[in-house]
Amino acid sequence: MKSLHLVFLATAVGSLAGCARPADPTLRTALDCPARQGELSRTGVAPDRRGCTYSSAGGDEISLRLLPVAGSPGAALQPIERELQGLVAAPATPATPAKDEAARESDHDGDETSDRAKVSLPGIHIDAQGDKADVRIGSLHVDAASGGAVVRETHDVRLRGQALSMERRGYRALYIIARDDLPGGLSSVGYEAGGPRQGPLTVAVVRMKGHGHDIYRDVHRLVRLNAGI
Repeated sequence: MKSLHLVFLATAVGSLAGCARPADPTLRTALDCPARQGELSRTGVAPDRRGCTYSSAGGDEISLRLLPVAGSPGAALQPIERELQGLVAAPATPATPAKDEAARESDHDGDETSDRAKVSLPGIHIDAQGDKADVRIGSLHVDAASGGAVVRETHDVRLRGQALSMERRGYRALYIIARDDLPGGLSSVGYEAGGPRQGPLTVAVVRMKGHGHDIYRDVHRLVRLNAGI
């Protein structure tokens, strides 16, 4: 499944060395928006520099935003998740009729036990059956089904320059919906976010049309450039 392969590549991104940025990331009031970042070209910058947009030659679109945090980082990101879920709410293909679904379930009744795998180890939980899988590895959760997957990862991190600190004052989050039937030729939508837990967060909202992983690496670097983590 191409979309699921893309999801796992998107979680394996590297780091980026720092550029000029505020010593205290909680004081950031504007984004650093380079004209190019890898395969991405800047297409616009907001007058207050709290937002900028990028695109790739393949039609991928990225919206970089500086997001305030009034409560928790997770709560601040909820409106963006709802925005993305709204983009993919209606599947591009009609639902399978109930009788066909019942017939398919009947066909698989005989091999249900042989087509299932469960693994439960410290920090690793996998429950796979047929074309469905629920995978939890540390803070990473992948919920995969036929034709797609939803990936979520959130964890506290240390801010840049505080590698020896006992307190993790930073936050990082990843959310991806990848499916074979997304509208508009999309292969996945999602966001990567990072920054101080008290804000502001740097959030890159991605609408991807290709199946390559280089775009997510470039997105990761844009977030790291601004997030202070």
